[in-house]
Amino acid sequence: MGPTTPDEGALQAAATAGAAAYPTVSLPFDRFGARVAAMTVSARGLDARGHEIYLAAACLEGLPGAIAVFEEIFLGRVRLHVRRFNLGVTELDDLRQGLRIKLLTGAYPGLATFAGDAPLDAWVRVVAVRMALDLSQAHRAPAADDDEALASLQALGADPDLLLDKEGMRPVFQSALEDVLSGLDAHDKTILRLHFVDGLGIDAIGGLYHVHRATAARWLVVLREQVFDRVRERLSLGRKPSPSEFRSLVRLVRGDLAVSIDRVLKDDKKG
Repeated sequence: MGPTTPDEGALQAAATAGAAAYPTVSLPFDRFGARVAAMTVSARGLDARGHEIYLAAACLEGLPGAIAVFEEIFLGRVRLHVRRFNLGVTELDDLRQGLRIKLLTGAYPGLATFAGDAPLDAWVRVVAVRMALDLSQAHRAPAADDDEALASLQALGADPDLLLDKEGMRPVFQSALEDVLSGLDAHDKTILRLHFVDGLGIDAIGGLYHVHRATAARWLVVLREQVFDRVRERLSLGRKPSPSEFRSLVRLVRGDLAVSIDRVLKDDKKG
């Protein structure tokens, strides 16, 4: 979505809501309007979360009061957002600093892409989880259950030559995954990225799309089966995996799936 030019009434309502929600932040109306025009704000987002767009615009203007609020309220929750990664104190500090740089600095600060379609806290959580995932993958040790996963693949009829070692298997899977993922539509790619790359569960995904959690769960089940059925076909595996074998397969390639989804979506954005 490109930059939008909302009507003045919607802008005024958002500015009023923002000033009320964050009384220590004072952003002149003309500067707020100019910032919104340059951001990827949706009309629905401005109506639903105008106060958070106001704060984001003030942060992008470099107002110290706005940045202090953003630090306290939103970056202050980063530890909770990434607690499943068991990061140490130093790693958490590095992650917060990385978020500050990514979201608030440079010629194209990440906060400028906040459209208001989801709560700002959820939006920051997605970015934080993605960065934490990158950090954890950079230090990933071989999974203890990789041997079980390989045994399951062998039972499915995979070429024995591909199963001689884990590192020989992963590039083959990654290539097949990326071929399959490239053929998905934009909605399906986004759902997979939210789940496998950003670590969101069905409740969070359902909230982002304003659908019941059962609908989000159904999306993931269908996509999961579709992707791995197609990968199985490309790798000329035998029968369809049982549930336990499928879980083993996912454990083996989960990191590759995240990397592949990330790479495919980045390539899409370049096109």
